[in-house]
Amino acid sequence: MMAYSFVLNQLFKQPIYFIMGIVLFFASLIFNDAKVISYVLTVFLLAGGLPHGALDFFILKKIFSKYYFYISLVVYLAMSFIVFFVFNFTPTMFFIIFLIYSAFHFGHSDWEEHTKLSKYCWGFAVITLPSMIDPNESYLFFSIFIDDAFSVLLVEYFSIFSILFALGTLLKKKDRILKLLILSVYLFLCYFSNIYFAFIAYFVGLHSIHHLEYWKEKVEKNTFDHLFVITLIVIVFFLVQLIFQVIPVGIDYSNLEEIMVYNAFLVIGSLTVPHMILIGYAKKSN
Repeated sequence: MMAYSFVLNQLFKQPIYFIMGIVLFFASLIFNDAKVISYVLTVFLLAGGLPHGALDFFILKKIFSKYYFYISLVVYLAMSFIVFFVFNFTPTMFFIIFLIYSAFHFGHSDWEEHTKLSKYCWGFAVITLPSMIDPNESYLFFSIFIDDAFSVLLVEYFSIFSILFALGTLLKKKDRILKLLILSVYLFLCYFSNIYFAFIAYFVGLHSIHHLEYWKEKVEKNTFDHLFVITLIVIVFFLVQLIFQVIPVGIDYSNLEEIMVYNAFLVIGSLTVPHMILIGYAKKSN
């Protein structure tokens, strides 16, 4: 009974993640078409993930005053556009950098008080475990951004090292049961649902929610009312970019879902670099 209560208590530490995991599992039983999954992935990435990035505007306002805020905002946006164009012109190189950056960011942001080894192993476990569970789907996803040969290589290496990363983040006793439960749901979704829904549950239900909860008491009270507007602006930018990607292929929309996923990650990736730099600086100065 005590063990049951303990596990239940751990589940309530990340309720939205576990609820999203259940909902997405049953959703995958109904919507198992590859195109539908791609659309769901894109919508959740943007609508669910962008608000936690849009919060950066208000974090900049908090840590920089007067004209320093406007300078920092220009630098932030300039950095995003530079990354955007680099991603477009050298997708292979940037995609690898993006995965590494994301792994560091997930680990550092979601388990801030843990050791560096534990944090970074966690981030790389999140990135690499899907390749071990579903190598074919992982290969198809990677091939959207990089060439086929490199995609195969990436899946092979990720599959080999994923277990080591998972074990590495569980070495320390701190939050071990909670981590184990989160990874168990993640792996369950990868295997019985699909790797995209597993990532949605983690990125939106855990990472983004954790970030918003951390900052909600540290920024102005009306901040969250404005997040919708900023998120909407970024989604409009995404749609414009998508239109320019679709127009060259004429009326053949057979690969529209791949274009949508590519552009969704392009937008997220463009914002990730300045987002990581800002959050690292903000937490040190907070």
